[in-house]
Amino acid sequence: MFRKENSGKISFSWNRLVLNTFPNSSNDSKDDVELSTKEQDDLFRFQIVQPEPRILNSQSFFIGGVVGMVITFLLSRLNPGNWCRKAESPAQSPKILSSLQKVSIVNAIAPFVDTTKITRNFPNQVASISVHRQRKLVALLFFWEEELTRWRFLDEEEEEIKRVLKETEEVGNIARPRNKSADWNARSEESMDREALKIALSKIIARRVMPPALRRHEGAGELPVYGDQHTLSVIGGVGSSGRS
Repeated sequence: MFRKENSGKISFSWNRLVLNTFPNSSNDSKDDVELSTKEQDDLFRFQIVQPEPRILNSQSFFIGGVVGMVITFLLSRLNPGNWCRKAESPAQSPKILSSLQKVSIVNAIAPFVDTTKITRNFPNQVASISVHRQRKLVALLFFWEEELTRWRFLDEEEEEIKRVLKETEEVGNIARPRNKSADWNARSEESMDREALKIALSKIIARRVMPPALRRHEGAGELPVYGDQHTLSVIGGVGSSGRS
């Protein structure tokens, strides 16, 4: 028995009864509850092309493997007596999204996903799906929260490099010494510094759209840090020069 979200009436679901009574039938193993590498990549690639990539939508739960495609079997008109399959959009996804938005686990504004709002009442909040799928939904939410954290660090790093690039331009406009040799050397060093910062900026842009599987393969799954000591020295030196 379960309570419908819209009407509040008590209803019976045979599938839910079977899955909850016999958990083995739901294939509730650790490897199956966690998002597979393919599911993580599929979700990431799907989100990255959305108008608002950070915001989960109703299709995200289907792409991430939380809900499956509804398959119905219809009698074929061309071949009487034969059955044909018809795929339909997952009807549970909008309900899941609505339930998560009501309790502010999924939001349209930062932090977009807040797993601290997941409480013991979570199974009742998403009662339209089985216990197995509820656990996979939790895994998806934690995964996407980590991706959002990674993006936030990348955004902060990008802003810092852009700030330093702006400071190098301001420093470059300051009057140069009369010694032509010293002036040429100073401009050459600043040009190299700006080039290093631009390379670091391009790496950030590339890493922002790099899917999880490729990051693990490339050894780039960790949270972003500045690429090398030269870039760090440029940021530290220019930052202090800009304030002097």
